[in-house]
Amino acid sequence: LSTLLVFFYFYNKNSKFKLYVHKLLTQLPFFGNFLIKIDSATFASTLAISHGSGISILESLDYAIDSVQNFQIKKQIKLIREDVKKGVKLSKSLSNFQYSPQILFHMIKSGEVSGSLEDMLLKASKMLESEVEQDALKFASILEPLLILIMGGFVLITVLAVLLPIIKINQLVIN
Repeated sequence: LSTLLVFFYFYNKNSKFKLYVHKLLTQLPFFGNFLIKIDSATFASTLAISHGSGISILESLDYAIDSVQNFQIKKQIKLIREDVKKGVKLSKSLSNFQYSPQILFHMIKSGEVSGSLEDMLLKASKMLESEVEQDALKFASILEPLLILIMGGFVLITVLAVLLPIIKINQLVIN
């Protein structure tokens, strides 16, 4: 319990520690990819809505940065924003983005070429949201049997805790 308290204290007070934790979370085998897809969908959706409503791409990127939860991904998007500010195309800057799903990169690139960036960002967002839902269902289907086994273990421990003293008393009476 004290370890958790210390962890949450450093997590809330130290931004470098928070950045480190978020980087570790993105590197987890299944869960990391899941978090990346969630933040990428949020990024694409926010960027599409804000840019589609007439806001400049730089200001739209600021809104997209604020909408992302993972600090490691925020850091990367800030670098993208700086590249775009220098005149680099969004798709070119996104190609260096470590946490971007390939579908997002390709949709943004085709949106820039065709002139329908907002539409492509919305499509990418919907596709990523769909993948997140599918991954959540897969995770739940994997987790269900595991939870049943854990609950069975708790029931077994409870039953043994009740029956073992009764069996010992019974043995004492017989002897």
